[in-house]
Amino acid sequence: MIDVLTMLWSYLKRCWKYVAAGVGALVAYLIYRRFDANNGATLATSTNEIEAREIEAARDHERTAREKNEKVLQATLEAVQKKYDEAQQQLDTANRQEVERIVVESAGDPLVLAKRISAVTGFAIILPEDVK
Repeated sequence: MIDVLTMLWSYLKRCWKYVAAGVGALVAYLIYRRFDANNGATLATSTNEIEAREIEAARDHERTAREKNEKVLQATLEAVQKKYDEAQQQLDTANRQEVERIVVESAGDPLVLAKRISAVTGFAIILPEDVK
């Protein structure tokens, strides 16, 4: 065993430059790897943060566009409802005036009155002779 150690020691004394170069290369590789791993993690983290900000900006843009579209839709629905109510009011007024005119013109004939009111309003009026 002592002979082996003596031979190893003599080899190290003769070739110390190769051993030192190998150890130096190993240390350099480990140091480079440590910094590269940290830099890679930092790069990945910053990339993730950038992507998260871009996604959040896209969500904000979509949310703003949706809110704008909802406001336009609500305004349109209100305008349509207002026009419908006005048209319904005019139709009711026109029907009322037409029914009043028919009542005045028919002057007491219930069959003619019922037929004409049925035609104007769209209601089905059952006449006494239709029941038989």
